[in-house]
Amino acid sequence: MIFALATPVGKSAIAVIRVAGEGCHKKINSSLDKPINTFGQIFLRDLRSQEGVLDSCMLVFYKGPKSYCGEDMVEIFSHGGLGVVKGIVGFLEQLGMREAEPGEFTRLSVANNKMSLNEAEMVSTLIDSIDEHEVMLSVAAISGALSERVVRVGDLIDLLRVELESQIDFSDEDGVNEENIDRMGVMCNDIIKQLGDLRNNSRLVDDVGEKKSVLLVGPPNSGKSSLFNSMLGRTRSITSDIAGTTRDMIESEMVFNSNKFSLFDSAGIRDTNDEIESSGISLVLQEAKNQSLVLVVVDSTCLDFIAVSKKILKDVPHIIILNKSDLGDCDSHPDVDFTVSAKTGFGVSGLVKGVAELISSVNQDKERLFLINNRQAKLIDEATVCCVNCLEKISIEDFELAAEELKQSRARLDDFIGSKSSDDLLGDIFANFCIGK
Repeated sequence: MIFALATPVGKSAIAVIRVAGEGCHKKINSSLDKPINTFGQIFLRDLRSQEGVLDSCMLVFYKGPKSYCGEDMVEIFSHGGLGVVKGIVGFLEQLGMREAEPGEFTRLSVANNKMSLNEAEMVSTLIDSIDEHEVMLSVAAISGALSERVVRVGDLIDLLRVELESQIDFSDEDGVNEENIDRMGVMCNDIIKQLGDLRNNSRLVDDVGEKKSVLLVGPPNSGKSSLFNSMLGRTRSITSDIAGTTRDMIESEMVFNSNKFSLFDSAGIRDTNDEIESSGISLVLQEAKNQSLVLVVVDSTCLDFIAVSKKILKDVPHIIILNKSDLGDCDSHPDVDFTVSAKTGFGVSGLVKGVAELISSVNQDKERLFLINNRQAKLIDEATVCCVNCLEKISIEDFELAAEELKQSRARLDDFIGSKSSDDLLGDIFANFCIGK
C-alpha cells in the first residue's frame, strides 16, 4: 500500500492525502470512529491512532477499478496544519504503508489501462500549465482526443499492411495489378497527410510552464519605476528625480486573472558617459528582444522616444504608455496605447488588465489542437519517415520492404500510446511527476 500528500507542503485550510492498494479500505476503516462501507461518497469521520484522535476528516473510498489509479483508493481531506499532516503521515507509516514515488499513482493508472502513456504525460503538463489555453490543450490530450487520432492513423496503417501482405502472397501467381498499386499509393499518401496534420496541429510543451516576462523601458524620469510600483501595488523600485537612479534590472512577480508573469523595471535609456549606467542600458536593449512584451514608458517631455523605441522593438511585441497624465499636458499621440498616471493611479488598472490579456495571447497558437512533448514529436516524425519510405517501395513494387516500413511506423505509434513501453522509459517519464499524482 502507498500513500502521498496530494497538496503542497505548507500551512493551508485543508490537505489531501491519497492512499492506494489492496487492503487500504480495511486499514483505514480500523482507524475510524465509525467504518465506511459505501464507495464514491464523502463522509465525516474521526481518524484515530492509539494515542487518540488525529483529526476530524472528510474521507472518500474508491473501489478499483473505478478510481484514478484503477486500484482501491482512499482520499483523506484533513485540516492543513503542518502538525496535523505530520501526524497522519506518521500514522500511515505505522500501518505499514510507504510513501509513493513521484508519479506512482499515475503510473498505476497506465498499468491498469485507465489512461494511455501519452495521456499520463499530459497530466504533468496540465499541472505545469500557467494559462487557460495550455490547460485546454492538456485537458484535450488527457481526455483521449489525441490518443484517438493516433489510434485512427494506426488502424489505417494496419489496413494498408493487409493490402501489402496480399500483394506479397499473390503477386507471383497473378502478376501485379496496377489498380491495386495505385490504391495502395493513395492509402499511403493519406496516412502521411494525417501524420503531417497531427504534427502541424500540435504544440510542443517546451515552453509550457515558462513564465511570461514584461519589461518596462523608457527615458530617465519618464516615471518607469513609479509605474512599476503602481502596477505592483507596492514600492519595489527606488524612485528619484535624479536621472539614472535605476541601474540594475528589478524583477517582481504579478498574477492577474490567472495570468502569471514577471514584471521588470530597467535602467533609463539615454546617452551617458557613466560606465556602470551605460552597461545597464546595454543590458536593457539586449533583454528587450527576449521579452513576451515590452512596455515603453514616456511622458510629454520625451515623445520623440516613441519613434526610437518602435525602431528598436520592431520585431518585439510592445505597447506605448504615456505617463504623468496628472500634469495635464498630455497631448494625444497616434502611437500611444495607454495614458496613465503612476502618481494618482489613473489608468493603471486598465493597463494591468491590458498587459495580462496581451501576454496571454502572445505566441499562443490558438489553432493548435494538442500539446505534445519532444518524445512524442520524435515518434510522429519517425512514423512519417517510415511511411514516406513505404510509398517509395510501393512505387517500385517492393512490397516486402514496404510492409516492413509500415511495421516500423506502426511500432512508433504504439510507443506513442504506450502500448509497448519499457520500464526504463516509464521510469524516466514518471520521475518528473509530483508526489501524490
